[in-house]
Amino acid sequence: AIAALPSVAAVLYRGMSRGSEAHGYPLGTRGAWGGCLSCSSDRQQGIQFVNKDRQLQSQEGSFFMILSDQARPIVHVSQFPEEMEHLHPLGLELEVCNVLPASILQMLSIKIAIITFKRVGARLSYALWLRAFEELGFVYDEFLRAYVPPLVKQHPYAHATFPIQDQVLEFVSAPDRQVLLITAQPGMGKTACGLWLSRRVQYQGRIWLFISLPSVADPFAPHGLVHHIRGMLGFEAGDPGFQEFQRQPAVWVLDSLDEVPPRDVAASWSELNGLQDWPVKVIVTCREDHEKAYGRCTGEGVGRLYLQGFGEEQMEAYVGMRMALQEAP
Repeated sequence: AIAALPSVAAVLYRGMSRGSEAHGYPLGTRGAWGGCLSCSSDRQQGIQFVNKDRQLQSQEGSFFMILSDQARPIVHVSQFPEEMEHLHPLGLELEVCNVLPASILQMLSIKIAIITFKRVGARLSYALWLRAFEELGFVYDEFLRAYVPPLVKQHPYAHATFPIQDQVLEFVSAPDRQVLLITAQPGMGKTACGLWLSRRVQYQGRIWLFISLPSVADPFAPHGLVHHIRGMLGFEAGDPGFQEFQRQPAVWVLDSLDEVPPRDVAASWSELNGLQDWPVKVIVTCREDHEKAYGRCTGEGVGRLYLQGFGEEQMEAYVGMRMALQEAP
């Protein structure tokens, strides 16, 4: 009866309240894992399994996401259609892929495991990947509730300061600018700023991706970032879904350049990754004392913004938000 139902492409969710560690599902691992018979296409139902006190901070619990081309709607089969909206046939071999990098979960202090699967041999469509990526945006909610965007200077000794969002949007919309370096002293919140910038997958007509440079095998190898992103998103080499992704305007937020060993790189990010015909903007975060240690990747032609510490107005805004969160029922 299940096999007779029409299959559709869908993002499915399963929440589990018992512990299921992410390291038990390494990237690329294949298996049936007991099959996944009933799944929900309602993200909130999956989240509720692991959402404790409105925060994804449970010491145990897992959120499973399946990017499926074999989902079968069961509205007319289940007596609880509001709870079980799709079936995923038992016995289908699944492969662990990666929609949201584990590094982001660690930086956001998310303690639950978020594990993503696709069917072995299935080529992900761009639309299915994009939907999955967008619907994982809930992991940013707690972080964003008390984040205050910093002010920046255009030169370290300048007097004028500007809201960072205005400067970033000006950079993104400028046709003759491709790389922007956001730099600051240690502990000034460069990584938090990078996460905040990439909190929305689609913004200003572009796809925004957060990439932790220390997690890239060799950031300065030819096409090193492209290969990393393709694997990070669960696409195969030559996958039409990734080819469609490459045609989309994008912003890569490359975080923690200063944690990569300095190198006198003889090529720019664009030349290294063949971005001349790919509508990509690159934003890099780096400590001030390392900003000139990477050759042409941070050299001439690279725009710069310098993060500033909180002023009185920003401090008041932050304290007010934290107090409101403490008082919330």
